[in-house]
Amino acid sequence: MDLLSACEAVVEKAHKSKFSDEFFDSVKTELDYLSKRLNLPKEEAALMAIFMEFSNKRSIYVSAIADFLGCTRLYSLRLLKFADLLVEREFVRRVVDDDELYFFVDFDVVEAFKDNDCYQPKVLSGLSPKVFFDELKKYFDYRDRKIFNTDILYKKVRALIEANQQLEFSRKIISFDFDRDDELLLIAFCVLFVKNHDDVVGFHNVAYIYDDEDDWKIIKSQMSNASHILMRSNFVEFNNEYGFVNRESFRLSIETKKLLLSELDISLISRRVSKKDGMIYYADIKEKELYFDDEIVAHFDDIKGLLSNENYNDVKSRLKEAGMPAGLTFLFYGAPGTGKTELALQLARKTMRDVYQVDFASLKSKWVGESEKNVKGLFDTYREMVREANQTPILLFNEADSIIGKRNESADYSVDKMENTIQNIILQEMEQFDGILIATSNLIQNFDKAFERRFLYKLKFPSPDMPTRVKIWKSQLPELDDESIALLAERYDFTGGQINNVARHYVIDSILHKNEKFSIDRLKHYCDTECFETRDGRKIGFVR
Repeated sequence: MDLLSACEAVVEKAHKSKFSDEFFDSVKTELDYLSKRLNLPKEEAALMAIFMEFSNKRSIYVSAIADFLGCTRLYSLRLLKFADLLVEREFVRRVVDDDELYFFVDFDVVEAFKDNDCYQPKVLSGLSPKVFFDELKKYFDYRDRKIFNTDILYKKVRALIEANQQLEFSRKIISFDFDRDDELLLIAFCVLFVKNHDDVVGFHNVAYIYDDEDDWKIIKSQMSNASHILMRSNFVEFNNEYGFVNRESFRLSIETKKLLLSELDISLISRRVSKKDGMIYYADIKEKELYFDDEIVAHFDDIKGLLSNENYNDVKSRLKEAGMPAGLTFLFYGAPGTGKTELALQLARKTMRDVYQVDFASLKSKWVGESEKNVKGLFDTYREMVREANQTPILLFNEADSIIGKRNESADYSVDKMENTIQNIILQEMEQFDGILIATSNLIQNFDKAFERRFLYKLKFPSPDMPTRVKIWKSQLPELDDESIALLAERYDFTGGQINNVARHYVIDSILHKNEKFSIDRLKHYCDTECFETRDGRKIGFVR
């Protein structure tokens, strides 16, 4: 006898049996076997056999089992009682969805029965931080779907934590010695931040955790008036909106993030600065192969090494010890399309640093004094990012010509005075800057001398040389033969941006006009239209 054959014998006799005494007598041998192997009372063992019969269904209703047994609807209430132990042992999952109650059998349970093994829930150990939080999220999702009740959620979460004490997160949680409800709430906040980067947590985001509504009302009241232990201990804090505390919106404090989440490969910076506001997260930056001459490649490797976390922190500490400014400021200058911005982004990706990209046009206001406040505010925002971040982010002034250009010494108009004031604010902020600043500029000839000494590193981006242009042409249009590439690279002294424009124009035109055959003449024509000085009045547009 094995588990499946015993279940099969029980199911055959159970049909329309009403779970009578005669039924239990008729399958005594099989039920004794199942009870011993599964460590279950005979009623639960019999019900488990029937669940296995229905295991191909994702929704097993008690009414369906009652119909199978030929029982009354009232008897189905007794079946629910028998199912409690099966749920606790995780032989079956119970779900309450829109006031409907049903069960299902996990695939792992079915596989165990097929292998003639008694199913034992796995406690996963030795997990990486990422996989560990994936498992935690799954448990909280099960609670949200009412597959787990609060007690089972806590048992599962606690078992996972105790099995993974190689993680700093687990060791810290164990050391806090919170009660069940407080521990689950703190872990829920951590899961929301790690998995969703959610720094705006409302009551509706965590209310599902608790079975007992009275318990939840107490916790909710304590959170609102900041008397809850997580608030008093500064694990969780209120969010602010327009300078006012929002007592129904919460986030993990930065101290908690650093204490519990630093071993994860994620940014601890608040999402209060969104992508719309210029935030670029390093994980979102796509890897691109860059083509520069040997000198730029060497500088890239040096800067990448300098911005590695170990070297950066060491350099910063030594500069401060020597009484020198600790900020690292870089100016990337050169013609448009030479790869200045892309190099800055690839540096961020390589060194796992988020980027706060500043659009100065959006900071300038028609209202007197507002632009100056906006510029001051962006540095305040960046300082907060540095304070909150596990890795110092990069402040990127892209196309900063209007900011670092020469000031108007005889400013008579309010606009000129505003521009000068903004520049003076930036100069003052750069003097005491503590972070990483990269500015890109196309018009170095208009560079204000006051900015010159405030950039520690100044890197010129020349137009690509002949070998580099060959590489760029090949990367943009790999179908080109070597002879055509050499011709284009030699004839047109283009930047990478210009080559990209020509390649896009060629591809778009080929699609529009279904030009499947390669034509070097068409490519040369697009190159000529890219060169303003050689166009001789020819129009840029859709060309056959």
